[in-house]
Amino acid sequence: MAEHHNVAMATAAKAKLLLRELKTVKADLAFAKARFGFNWRRFLPRRLAWQARMRYMLGKPFPKGNCGVPSADNAGCSVPG
Repeated sequence: MAEHHNVAMATAAKAKLLLRELKTVKADLAFAKARFGFNWRRFLPRRLAWQARMRYMLGKPFPKGNCGVPSADNAGCSVPG
């Protein structure tokens, strides 16, 4: 019973951290839109870094290639291997 409680507390703590990070990213994006206008070249590297942190925290594997990044180099995201 105590083990389930510990897992629930750890999950709740991780969810709280993720929510705080999401709020931070949203605030940063809102500031960037207001200050500079939206610019994908500035936003995208931060978004990819955020996604990498979230995947690491959740223990999910990283995708092969740069799937999700809009560019002509990876149209269709067909990465060999």
